Amino acid sequence: MREAAVRPGFPAIVLITACAAVIGGALAFRTSAALTGLSALCAIGTVLIFARAIPGAFLATLGIVLAGYAFLGRSFAYLGAPPLFIGEMMLALGLVAALVSGSLLSLVRSPVTWLILAVSAWGAMRTLPYIGTYGLDALRDATLWGYGAFALTVAACVLSTRSVPIIARHYEKWILWFAAWLPAGMVLSRLLGDSVPTMPGTDIALLSMKPGDAGVHLGGAAAFMLLGLYGGFRDGRSAPRPSPRLFWVLWGISLLVVTALNRGGFLAATAALLVVAILEPFVVGKKIVVYGMMAILAAAVILVVSFNANSASQVAAISEERELTPRQVVENVVSIVGRQSQARGNLASTKEWRLDWWGVIVDYTIFGRYFWDGKGFGINLADDDGFQVATEDQAPLRSPHNVYMTALARMGVPGAALWVAVQVCFGLSLVQAYLRARFAGALWWARMNLWILAYWSAFLVNASFDVFLEGPQGGIWFWCLIGLGIAVLEMQRTGIPGGRSVRTTG
Repeated sequence: MREAAVRPGFPAIVLITACAAVIGGALAFRTSAALTGLSALCAIGTVLIFARAIPGAFLATLGIVLAGYAFLGRSFAYLGAPPLFIGEMMLALGLVAALVSGSLLSLVRSPVTWLILAVSAWGAMRTLPYIGTYGLDALRDATLWGYGAFALTVAACVLSTRSVPIIARHYEKWILWFAAWLPAGMVLSRLLGDSVPTMPGTDIALLSMKPGDAGVHLGGAAAFMLLGLYGGFRDGRSAPRPSPRLFWVLWGISLLVVTALNRGGFLAATAALLVVAILEPFVVGKKIVVYGMMAILAAAVILVVSFNANSASQVAAISEERELTPRQVVENVVSIVGRQSQARGNLASTKEWRLDWWGVIVDYTIFGRYFWDGKGFGINLADDDGFQVATEDQAPLRSPHNVYMTALARMGVPGAALWVAVQVCFGLSLVQAYLRARFAGALWWARMNLWILAYWSAFLVNASFDVFLEGPQGGIWFWCLIGLGIAVLEMQRTGIPGGRSVRTTG
């Protein structure tokens, strides 16, 4: 896509002249009102002059921010100054970009859009009454629904720029680097411990990527590769690509690290692969069989090493920190199906703690006094429900390790039902669009639908075991992916050029 050059004409000259006049007045009188007027006029002038370029600039900047969240995790979310961090700044820029994109009205045809607006309206009603009591805590907890605005801004900007192939090309450029960085970053963060530098102005370690979050991105990257989307955008030109074999070696190492540290991350990556395997069994079947056999062989080696190592001590000591060992990998996997674990990390007790808390939430919502409205946004659920596990030197836990339970506890049954309805409608829309594109022979669109579906599934799986979508590093990524999906669905529905002519092989 060739972007038109922005050439300021007479209106731009008038605006620049007006800005200069206000600057002169502000300097002359040095009044706060004049400076405020100057800032507002300059901002409006900038938007009017560069309106056509703003949606593309927003998407490019957002891509950098999303990469920062993926590579660094929680620490990157603290870039900025309270209460305006990088996520909130991007949301403000996104709202401006969506308003000038000219594509907002196109989103009203999507049922997902209306459901997002509905859950946001309900969430606002469960947030506004508590701002006076809980202040910024209420707004911070409200990001569960508030970040839904990213879905609409991304969808509008992608529709305006028709940049789906460009987004995919940029995504493929960083997934190899991510697979290479992930194990190194996680191992270093545990070896260095407290020696890891902190984000300036905070006590958050610079390397603070959670293994569950990493598992989600590993699942999305693997789906992208399996579907043949990597290197699949030629546009009439051939370009060298790194060997996929290198990616899979790095990916396998990364998955072992994630599996050793977090069961949710392993399940998230597995979920993405299962979605691809179920809907594209003939295209990716051979690849999955080959990689599956390699995984089985690796697992057999791990089992032998795991259960023969440290034979003098059959029971490992239990601690809060899980080890990066073959035994820990095996224990994390088998604990998923209910086996009592003896490895580090007290796997059985963390499972019981979650189930107990979720049971309490179900009791006071579905069967209790908070059925209609929940407890609202702002209250610390861990404290109020009696499940706080953070020590005095740690940030307090605020929400249960399950996004559905968080929605239920804070918004009641109606709010949780709306939140689930968004996900069900989005997932079914992607499946329907995938089948329609597959039968029509539009393979590239079909596999884009499937990639987004697999990636989205990984997010939901990890969010079922961790506080993930409630924070910016997970929530912003999640809603941006939904926004991309809405745009892809709308482009297919309206037949915007660029779909059937761009295909992958196979």
